[in-house]
Amino acid sequence: MRIRRALAVAAIGGTLTLGAAVAPAQATQGGRTANTSGPSLVAAAVSDAAGAVSAQHSTPSPASVASCPPAQGLRIKKASSARVYLVGPNSRLYYIPSAADYNALWGTWDDIETVLDSDMACFDPSTSLAGARLVKYPNDPTVYIRVTGENVYRPIKDWDTFTRKYHFDPAKIQVTSDIGRKGPIWD
Repeated sequence: MRIRRALAVAAIGGTLTLGAAVAPAQATQGGRTANTSGPSLVAAAVSDAAGAVSAQHSTPSPASVASCPPAQGLRIKKASSARVYLVGPNSRLYYIPSAADYNALWGTWDDIETVLDSDMACFDPSTSLAGARLVKYPNDPTVYIRVTGENVYRPIKDWDTFTRKYHFDPAKIQVTSDIGRKGPIWD
């Protein structure tokens, strides 16, 4: 049985807090700690020999967490691997294969949460975000995410989903007149 938890996310004084107010450098939800801000907590991203995104300085989850971890929108990695994933709609994992793909969606390497290897069984199999991009038509506020693993551009539900749920960087949006085949709403 899958247990899904919604994380209450609120920006307080420039500090992201999950659940209750905590110190500016960390936020805690259900016994897990996530990086939130500060230069010492910025994840150092590098591509390893296989081209996978590596996240250093992310905080491991305690072994006592028994239910399925993170809600949609979180960027996670297994304790035993440097590979970074996005928890997408319907708890599907989206594998981010390179630093270039990651940087096409986010402007910071903060907030990558380390989860137990066993927690990964809570999610549907992963789909690649290789070549992922944020795009929109001129004079249209709808932003699409290119999901190459599904061979579609998915319209992001709304601005709140874009900024608060998935924390995409608005500066990464590219304006184009040809978006291509559209898929289901990214929510």
